[in-house]
Amino acid sequence: MQNSEILDNLVSMKRLPVLFVGSGFSKRYLKNYPTWNELLKEIASVIGLSDVQFEAYLQSIRAQNPELKISEVYSEMA
Repeated sequence: MQNSEILDNLVSMKRLPVLFVGSGFSKRYLKNYPTWNELLKEIASVIGLSDVQFEAYLQSIRAQNPELKISEVYSEMA
């Protein structure tokens, strides 16, 4: 998709786009923002996962995909 097509698509939806900036950016440039791991743990807590369940899920992703970098594992978890 070309830049002009992307812009046309955004305009036609009549909604504001959402910009996602990874937690590495916020951790580096903004004070007191969570890391990827901290953010995922907060979300896990909100949806009712225990720390044990969170760690088990993390380990299962890593076991199934040992070639993934940790940031990719966190993306998969998200």
